[in-house]
Amino acid sequence: SDTVSAKGNVSAYLEGGNNQVNLSNGSVNLLGTGGNDTVNVITGSNTVTAAYKATVNLSGAGTKDQVTLATGSTVSITGSNVVATITGNNETIYINGSNDSISLVGTGDKVIFVGGSNDTVIYSSPGKGSGNGNGHGKGHSATVIGGGDDHGKGKGHGVVAGSGSS
Repeated sequence: SDTVSAKGNVSAYLEGGNNQVNLSNGSVNLLGTGGNDTVNVITGSNTVTAAYKATVNLSGAGTKDQVTLATGSTVSITGSNVVATITGNNETIYINGSNDSISLVGTGDKVIFVGGSNDTVIYSSPGKGSGNGNGHGKGHSATVIGGGDDHGKGKGHGVVAGSGSS
């Protein structure tokens, strides 16, 4: 159950326990088998990569983040004006910040709008062309809870489903 504060580029082998990594303006690569690990993104432009199921908290205001996670990971977005690209499959994403712009790449994600306002989520999946020359990819499969328009009350969340390219 270690706490690591990182600024810059870090590769961490965290085995077992409830480990915390606090990241500011850098990158962390979680390697090994892990435990119940959490990465807290606090400030700046960051890259988070996890080889195993982990939790990532995007809590800093105005961060620009690239997150690549193992299947079944969790992302919590509480900071405002967060711009993030989250790559992976079957993640659960909780959004409670305002004016966030989130791009999801992968399939099977669950997005839950807890609060906040004026958030945009764009879904896409990696190309999966059929090989017959028609160029149609499969769209992103995701479940959205609490999203969409609030009927003109100014607190809506934009939910845009993209499609893959072949």
